[in-house]
Amino acid sequence: MDFESACEFLETLVSYERDRDFEYGEKVFDLDRFEEMVRDFGVDYSGVKFVHVAGSKGKGSVCNFIAEYLACCGGMRAGARTGVRVGLFTSPHLRDVRERVKIDGEMISCDRFAGYVGEVRVFLEGRGGGATYFEVLTLIALKFFVDEGVEFAVLEVGLGGRLDCTNIVVPELSILTSVEMEHVGILGSTLGEILDEKLGIVKEGVPLLVGAQNEEVMGLLKRKLSRKVDVYYVDDFRSEIGGLSLDSVDLARIKNAEISYCALKILLGGVEKMLFERIFREFRVDGRFDVREIEGKTVIFDVAHTVGSISNLIGSLKVGFPEKKYVFLVSFLEDKDKEGMMKRIDEVAEKVDLVSFEGEDVKVVYKNSLKNLKKDRVLIVTGSHYLVGKILPVPTLRVPGN
Repeated sequence: MDFESACEFLETLVSYERDRDFEYGEKVFDLDRFEEMVRDFGVDYSGVKFVHVAGSKGKGSVCNFIAEYLACCGGMRAGARTGVRVGLFTSPHLRDVRERVKIDGEMISCDRFAGYVGEVRVFLEGRGGGATYFEVLTLIALKFFVDEGVEFAVLEVGLGGRLDCTNIVVPELSILTSVEMEHVGILGSTLGEILDEKLGIVKEGVPLLVGAQNEEVMGLLKRKLSRKVDVYYVDDFRSEIGGLSLDSVDLARIKNAEISYCALKILLGGVEKMLFERIFREFRVDGRFDVREIEGKTVIFDVAHTVGSISNLIGSLKVGFPEKKYVFLVSFLEDKDKEGMMKRIDEVAEKVDLVSFEGEDVKVVYKNSLKNLKKDRVLIVTGSHYLVGKILPVPTLRVPGN
């Protein structure tokens, strides 16, 4: 099987990333069934040290940051480099499905990926099918990490936490980034219900790090976690964080770095300040306040998809481009707080083009928006991974220093 055939096969599988019309519950998201599938496929991941990250926003960046530091420091403890390898599993991808599966920052090769997909396809046919798109990718990631002998693997939760198939692992550390109202109608209809799903990754004897939250969420968390002893909050490390040099116009990047620092401190017992700060300065994740010069005009791609992340994006725009006017190209998924996000965008936007993937060519809309963009304006493409992923592949040049 070649890479193209592998991708075609994956597209035949049920994907709850694409299809939001499903019944959320143990019947559909059966962790026992998935754990049995992993075991029957011959993957023994018991020797891997996992970091497991859930939340509404920032979890992808936190996963990337932690993995990059671990790969750079080699799992350094007490100044001794151990030469470890670090796996990273994130979702969704922007342009290439292999973005989800990396070791030491490098995507799995096309041939290796296609080979695994071929093996999984034969395996599933022997079982009569019964795996989703995300389950197959998670299975491939675990297989790849075990085959390559990684010591650490950082896993991003796909949906919720409690029933997410990444939740079969027992990690060294669980992390909860900022939580908001999202996937309403799937994970729940209240913040409390949504938090219960996110907190489903919490396990006995495994420390939990909680990122910065708004007052309402923090109040709920304090009550829900009152009986868990090994809970850490970012504010517990405020004096150490205050001594770091974290300077960026991207406000979300600073917040995510703070969570990552605290996570590494818990995980390793210590963090090399100079190395951490260097990684922060050089840290780049496509589609996260991603500033590009295209045809002599400034375009910013950002996968913000919650009210809080849109607010961070707007704050960064005001810091980085205070003299510019803002033109937005936006698309939202149905289970997001569209009204809340549009309210924040409307407060600062000169113009908003709201696009849909149904019957609309978003690339054509983007090209028209770029063509009509004046020099004193910035075009911001945001609202979902899928919109950014559709447009980002055009040839671009990243703006230095952003």
